[in-house]
Amino acid sequence: MRLPRMIHFVPAPRSRTMFLLLLASAVLSLFGDVRSARAHPLGNFTINRYARIDLYQDVVRVTYVLDLAEIPSFQELAAIDSDNNGASAEELSLWADGLSQAMLGGISLSLNGERVALQRVLYEGSSAPGQSNLLILRMTSVYEYSLPGDVERKAPTSVEFADSNYADRLGWREIVIAPSPGAEVVSPAGFVDRSNELRSYPASSLSDAPDERSVRLTWRAGTGAKAPAIDKEVASIEARDSSGFASLIVDNPAWQTIALSLVAAFGFGIFHALGPGHGKTVVAAYLVGTRGTPRHAVALGLTVTATHTSTVYVLGFFALAASHYIRSEQLYLSLSVLSGLLVAGFGLMLLVQRLGLVRAGEPGTHRHGPWSRPHSHQHEEGHSHDHGAAGGEMVAAGRDQSQHIGWRGLLTLGVLGGLLPCPSAIVVMLAAVSLGQVFFGMLLIVAFSAGLAFTLTAIGIAVVLGHHLAGRLRGRTRLASVISRAQRVALIGSPAVIVVVGLILTAQAIEQGSGRIY
Repeated sequence: MRLPRMIHFVPAPRSRTMFLLLLASAVLSLFGDVRSARAHPLGNFTINRYARIDLYQDVVRVTYVLDLAEIPSFQELAAIDSDNNGASAEELSLWADGLSQAMLGGISLSLNGERVALQRVLYEGSSAPGQSNLLILRMTSVYEYSLPGDVERKAPTSVEFADSNYADRLGWREIVIAPSPGAEVVSPAGFVDRSNELRSYPASSLSDAPDERSVRLTWRAGTGAKAPAIDKEVASIEARDSSGFASLIVDNPAWQTIALSLVAAFGFGIFHALGPGHGKTVVAAYLVGTRGTPRHAVALGLTVTATHTSTVYVLGFFALAASHYIRSEQLYLSLSVLSGLLVAGFGLMLLVQRLGLVRAGEPGTHRHGPWSRPHSHQHEEGHSHDHGAAGGEMVAAGRDQSQHIGWRGLLTLGVLGGLLPCPSAIVVMLAAVSLGQVFFGMLLIVAFSAGLAFTLTAIGIAVVLGHHLAGRLRGRTRLASVISRAQRVALIGSPAVIVVVGLILTAQAIEQGSGRIY
């Protein structure tokens, strides 16, 4: 059978080195998610802004910087690289020219309440490899306002600066006040450059990033040193090392590389599932108080894999083809909020139904899934009606109020567990498209999702087996009362945990989106 053209199973001179590197990556992925300190801490969706206002004796100078993460850079490159042979220095310069002029319309500088006209004196565009060797873009522009000769020197002057560019995009927004030596300035904040012009980010998440859109200060006009000549050499952006899952996509992989990459992707999926904010708590909480089987846990894992993989492809499609209609980070935030709300709603529904089940308190009363009515398989004479092995087991439980797990509830949980994709998986997909390795990228995403599902499945099986073991131990007199109380608490406590987890996920998504729900 002829293999797809985008994967070349040919040995290369560096195949042995690549084999060893991938082997190390696969092994390390089994012990933790290997991350690089140079990877963008604010995510692959962000557009980050920085403005510094330098106050000189004769000039007010504004240095404006944009740092685009991998996904918006990928979308910009479609217009920059018109000849499809890589973004050249000339193409980047042309891009920076148009962008810096456009950014000028979104910033304003006012002295004593009157807006002044800024003149562009410098612009520069640069690129560097980011995650999965996708390019990341940077634009630096310098604008100036020269103080007129008739300005009242050393008079208190109100200075106001505002930036409305990319107001609806996620990212770092920083405004820095930089008085020259001798300048007399009164400002409540803004004298510290926290990111070194967007070269290093001290924040570990978007919730810790500044969101500064305007600043107001008082300056004695004309105080300070004279403006120095502008340095024409603008420092370019530094490359970012690929880390973890995003480092697996390579050009022209040999078969050994593909095999080890899939193993590593599976391992990264495992540890992605073990990280905060994922479905393991929901899975465990749902299965506590139910009578599931290992077969149910496997079905749950397959559902998670299918959902997680499909949402990565959907977001990748929007990043590639539909960004003019809806941005991929908007869809990601919407999915985040929707996922949290659905989890909370699912838990609330279970809580109400289980409270009703406890109030009923009838021997043998149970539900076949969260949507069914409570009922019993016992006849009025006290004889049980056999509905198969699972039904017989439920009847044999007597007064046990545990729910029989239903397929609709199981599938709902699987969808919720896989609804929110990992941004790194989207980067892998985009990198695969850019390298012509689409099939390889799809395999990596499936292996990554399978690792996620494997972890959730293992947790589910552990809960199921633990529940069955507790049922056997309940026959022992000393443990009967303890296990019975624990199961009653779990019956109500587990859906309450799901509600709390859903609310936390929703709050985190809203906070990440700075309160904007798209």
